Amino acid sequence: MSRKEFKNFVKTVEHNILVKEKLLQCKTSKDLILLAKKYGYYITLEDLKYDKTSTQFELWYNKSRINPLK
Repeated sequence: MSRKEFKNFVKTVEHNILVKEKLLQCKTSKDLILLAKKYGYYITLEDLKYDKTSTQFELWYNKSRINPLK
């Protein structure tokens, strides 16, 4: 369930300037996790690692796509 929480927290950051400003002050992953918890989101270090891996995979996939022949 925490993966969904992470996505919801990202949406909150995108739409709330106060949370975004506080996120910019985070220096470590632990700070980010504590900030999320403060706003009612339960995320873990694994969520952050998974998101990084997922993003890298998505970038690779989009770059390696073969364009259709015309």
